[in-house]
Amino acid sequence: MKIAYLSSFYPFRGGIAQFNALLLQAFQEIELNAKAYTFTTQYPNILFPGKTQMVSENDSTAII
Repeated sequence: MKIAYLSSFYPFRGGIAQFNALLLQAFQEIELNAKAYTFTTQYPNILFPGKTQMVSENDSTAII
C-alpha cells in the first residue's frame, strides 16, 4: 500500500509535527510505503505568536 501523508513535519516544532513523525515511523516499521509531504510555513506570521515556527537547537525532536 502506498500512503502520501501531507501535514506538518520536521523542521516545524510542536506536537502535531512530532506525532506525525512518530506515526510515519510506525507506518514504515510495518512496511507500508509512506511518504511525508510538508508545508513551507505552518501559519502566516500575523497569526503565529512565537518567534519561530522551526525547531531550535535546544528542542528534542524526531527527525524523519
